[in-house]
Amino acid sequence: AKLVLVGDAEQLQPIQAGCPFRDIAQQNGYVEIGTVRRQREAWQRKATQNLARGDGAQAVRAYRERGHVHEHPSAEAAMGSLVTDYLRDDSASRIILAHRNADVATLNVAIREALVARGVVAAGQPFRSRAPSVMAGLTTPFDLRAGDAIKFGVADKSIGIEAQDLGTYIGFADGRHHVRMLDGTEWRLRPEDYGQLQHREEAESSAVVVGAGDRVLFTRNDRTLGVNNGTLGTVLSMDGDSMLVAVDERKEPVYVRYDEYSSIQLGYAATIHKSQGMTVDRAFVLGSTRMDKHLGYVAMSRHRDRLDVYIEGSAAGFGQRVSQTNRQHTVLDVAERHGIELDPDHTDPFVFTDIAENQRSNRPATAGTDTSAVQFTLPISPTLEDATAAIKAQQLLDEATRAALLQMDRQHERALLPLTQRAEQARQALLRHNQTKPRSGLLTSKTLVAQWRSLKRQLEIAQGNARQAETRAIERYRGELGQRQYEAQALAEKKLHEAAALVKAHAARVLAGDLMGRWQALERDLAKLSRGELTGPGTTESSLRQSLARIFRQIEQSDDLRGALDKEQLVAFTEAARSNARSIEKQKSLERGQGHGR
Repeated sequence: AKLVLVGDAEQLQPIQAGCPFRDIAQQNGYVEIGTVRRQREAWQRKATQNLARGDGAQAVRAYRERGHVHEHPSAEAAMGSLVTDYLRDDSASRIILAHRNADVATLNVAIREALVARGVVAAGQPFRSRAPSVMAGLTTPFDLRAGDAIKFGVADKSIGIEAQDLGTYIGFADGRHHVRMLDGTEWRLRPEDYGQLQHREEAESSAVVVGAGDRVLFTRNDRTLGVNNGTLGTVLSMDGDSMLVAVDERKEPVYVRYDEYSSIQLGYAATIHKSQGMTVDRAFVLGSTRMDKHLGYVAMSRHRDRLDVYIEGSAAGFGQRVSQTNRQHTVLDVAERHGIELDPDHTDPFVFTDIAENQRSNRPATAGTDTSAVQFTLPISPTLEDATAAIKAQQLLDEATRAALLQMDRQHERALLPLTQRAEQARQALLRHNQTKPRSGLLTSKTLVAQWRSLKRQLEIAQGNARQAETRAIERYRGELGQRQYEAQALAEKKLHEAAALVKAHAARVLAGDLMGRWQALERDLAKLSRGELTGPGTTESSLRQSLARIFRQIEQSDDLRGALDKEQLVAFTEAARSNARSIEKQKSLERGQGHGR
């Protein structure tokens, strides 16, 4: 059998630690395709190559020079500008890309409402099953029924549920609660473990509302329908529990029944992760402060004809962010960075090669059974705990930062959602009121006009207050986020420093053990030489003493090596070094005296 792996290690990184695709390519070799074919313009192909090589700043500069990067003072302004430009465009296929699920949801709703208001898209209805649930109702203190919107009162780390997470209660069967989360994940939960399921007051159904003309995104592979996770299409007709969809780049439409395939969401906007592998004529990217090289590379290379990027702040700052690498690391990466040599012939990657032991085993054995008065026990190889501590510390910075950001992001979304909804409600109320302005004429009542203006002023004040509350929440979140990032980085740097010191201390212990062993062997050779038991070409007291001097000098010049010795060994080392120095000086004096005598 022949296995062919195809991919790009510089695009979105694996969720878990390590990057096996990149490691396999580096260790076994690979063939690289350097030609970019998706973009039709030469300068856009060059920009894609820059993104792949990590020079995102150059790519952003190229798009900005041609008017494709839109800088705004706030994220809200950037999103509003994006929506406006999207609605003006009439490309055959187009997509909005954003990093956060919350932004994607907001963009999808905003685009759809505008298209429905223009009459381009039908009002539609929820896409869900009409059949009665086969699951029995559940008698509970809070009377949950199939289809009820629910939230979790506490977190369950074992399955990744956070407190206040939202979902839909499907029903009760086989002794389990059946729950579908907002991302489509379904769980079967034991009643004794999940008494904390609660009603979500005034919750809207999680079913997606679609109508004829809507763009939709398939989020699960299905060979029967011939669609993949990320396939886009346009709804031709909608009938509650079924729809006919014209899939992009296919001649025949597909008929979708909810009971057979329910993994559909609005397709005006999608996350960058969902877009990997996607190709469209035009892409609109909502920039984010959380984007890095890998997210930027994917988001800015989905288009054929045109890309527009909408950002908060400057293009220069965004270019720096999409140039920063955030790769997942493996044991081999970290070991190489710290100068740790791994045993290539051992199946366990955590077993370190003991270079000093190999040197000792390769040195010719010295005859005799004499022992030195100085005893030294060689340190054992680093334990598995030591090795993993050093390796995991290298990844701690990214992991701690990601964990802090994820937690902050979830808390921010929950806190900001009602404020955002309130601001949107105020905007809609003012919009509706403006449409009821009394027409000027002879019969128009001045009192009516005054009342209309007074109410308008009240609505404007309400909208301003709502926006101000939303802005304050965002600013508070950014301040807390910056502090959390600083704390995570400080913790990670401390752990990384401790791990590096651990590896360095172990290397010093191994080297000190080797030097002490050689010291003992040379002392034994000197004793044998004095008794006439050791003969051979070049074996003289002077050569043995000079070898000892080099060992003592190496230990004396290294704080790490001296730190690896205990007090008794340090005393013995000091005395032996002085004695050896006196012997060398005495021998030199004798040689000088013999020279004068001649």
